[in-house]
Amino acid sequence: LGFDPASEYSSVVYQLGEGDTLLLYTDGISEARNSDGKSWGERAMKKTLMGKKGANVKELKRSLIDGLNEHTD
Repeated sequence: LGFDPASEYSSVVYQLGEGDTLLLYTDGISEARNSDGKSWGERAMKKTLMGKKGANVKELKRSLIDGLNEHTD
């Protein structure tokens, strides 16, 4: 990760409950472009994961990779 020493950063606290999922990703995923130059985007990532409640990490990963591959041809 790269941080700019001249920038100001704040902290935020989130309470995760049972069954919640925390997804960490790089902009390389959300900004992946298709042949028309359109980014995949966070909305498409969320849509890909909707309905996956209770899925394990491997299933979530597979869904994201499949969605990304479908977008980028």
